[in-house]
Amino acid sequence: MEDMQCPHDLFLYDESQPSCLVWKNPGKGMKASRTYAGTLNKNNNNWFVQFRGMPRPNKNVIWEMHHGYFTYEDGRVVCKDGDSSNVKISNLEFITFEELSLASNLMRERKFDEMFEYRDGDLYWKVDRYSGRFYNKKDFSVGDKVNVVRDKNGYCKISNFNEASFRMHQIVYQLHHGSIPEGMVIDHIDGNVDNNKIENLRIVDAKGNARNQSLHKRNTVGVSGVFRDNKKNSYRMTYRDLTGKERSRAFSVNKYGEEEAKKLAIEARISAIMALNEQGAGYTERHYMPVNDNSKDGE
Repeated sequence: MEDMQCPHDLFLYDESQPSCLVWKNPGKGMKASRTYAGTLNKNNNNWFVQFRGMPRPNKNVIWEMHHGYFTYEDGRVVCKDGDSSNVKISNLEFITFEELSLASNLMRERKFDEMFEYRDGDLYWKVDRYSGRFYNKKDFSVGDKVNVVRDKNGYCKISNFNEASFRMHQIVYQLHHGSIPEGMVIDHIDGNVDNNKIENLRIVDAKGNARNQSLHKRNTVGVSGVFRDNKKNSYRMTYRDLTGKERSRAFSVNKYGEEEAKKLAIEARISAIMALNEQGAGYTERHYMPVNDNSKDGE
């Protein structure tokens, strides 16, 4: 440390310059307009200056000039506003590695209550997160609304984290009710996967989830469990009883006509499901009544 080059020997801090550093003794060939110290890396928007035998971030040199020497083992100097080219001392702060990795560690440990605040169907960050080789990118700050993206199944999941388990509706539920038991899923009651208000979420098993699914996109009749059997020229309704056994009943087009056969099949299926509900099956109306949407739910 005693033999280490001191930044004060080479530089002056000057906020009027873009890099906030100027050479004390600029080289003979250096133009007056280029007496500021450092080069802006356009790939990561960081200023770097040759110091102690290698390119070093200007923000590190500036921090050391104001607050003393530190090592990378101690932490990183970051830009408060997320603009890594803004290296004014007022925009710099020192973050320990423990603080820098806090968001990732909490997510890895599933400590959602320490990460998120719930407000009327949305989530807000309780922590900051930095990323990049030099921690020069601030992904989000305390109080920011959580950004979401859609996974391959159409569900909203937390951006910045790739794991499928970080779906928004699952996190919202766990914030209110704790961990999800094995074999259970979180179901959107109204079938709208964008409506993540806690009032719209319930925990069910696979059967309960299936009994809240809406019309399949390949269904051409307009009612779940009813389809046209072209081979037998009839409309057939199907369902499973409480034991899981599949039941069905067909209505011939030759006997009843096209529209009447379809109507009878729909009425028979609705009647069968309502009878099962009286025994506690738990089918929802969006499953067995005619619907117009093709949404999926239950992950």
